Amino acid sequence: METKTRAYLYIGALLVVLISLSLVILEQKKILGLVPGVNITTSNVSMTVSVGNNPPTVAVTLESSVAPYAFNTQQIHCNVTAVDANGASDISGVNVTFYNTTAGETGSSDKLSRYFNYSCARSESAGNVALYNCTLILYWYASQGGWTCKAYVNDSAQNVVSGTATTNMDMCIGIGTDPTSTLDFGPSIVPGGTSNQTTNVSNRCNQRIDLKTEGEHFCLTSCTSTMLIGNVTYGFSKDAAAIGSSVPLGGTGSFNSTYNLEPQISDTTSNLTHYFMLKVLVGQASGSYTGYLNLTAQTG
Repeated sequence: METKTRAYLYIGALLVVLISLSLVILEQKKILGLVPGVNITTSNVSMTVSVGNNPPTVAVTLESSVAPYAFNTQQIHCNVTAVDANGASDISGVNVTFYNTTAGETGSSDKLSRYFNYSCARSESAGNVALYNCTLILYWYASQGGWTCKAYVNDSAQNVVSGTATTNMDMCIGIGTDPTSTLDFGPSIVPGGTSNQTTNVSNRCNQRIDLKTEGEHFCLTSCTSTMLIGNVTYGFSKDAAAIGSSVPLGGTGSFNSTYNLEPQISDTTSNLTHYFMLKVLVGQASGSYTGYLNLTAQTG
């Protein structure tokens, strides 16, 4: 009986050893990857990118030269073509600066050297192309020389691109008088008497001028009697002594080379006052006379 019990104990101990050994071997196989597991054959990785708005391109056209209108305004046009790969609807606005190239782009809109259009009108669009008409009101005293039209095109992404075109501002000569129609020496002057009047001559374009003063004889109705234009003397001072040059008859006068009336540079008119004195000679027939004063300007 004792022998059988020992045999059972021996067998049990052996089984424990075998089981422990099997567990150790199994664990080693797991470590070595010999035990089949779950395979992972795919992996999904998200990707992100931010694509910027493609900025537009711009082309500007402008007439090759501009001739101001004496004492008047005129329209000029900077034409802008904007191309946007994102479509014409992506263009949010166009504005232009028109400026004397020497004076530069920066500064106020002074009519002499700089103009602005802050909201050009879209005239046509199709696909990726939009056309804009940028109208500017040009004043007669816009300075001579080279001018630049610079256009700025904006899109929905706040991209701003620019383009330019150039032109030349021509010279112009213009004069005006105040009073504009009649220099009235008075309703009645006794023969042997005098009358004084003034007129203002203004430079109404963009070029310095010299002036020639001439006149035509005064005539009574149907010229039954005349009064010589030489009876009118003129000068440029209130001092009576300065009113000593007789107005020459038309076709015989000459330009005053020291007149040099500059063009205006702002809204203030550039002018010069002329003082006239008419002397009625003794024996002059009574009646209402009409004569003519001719003022001619040239480059000064």
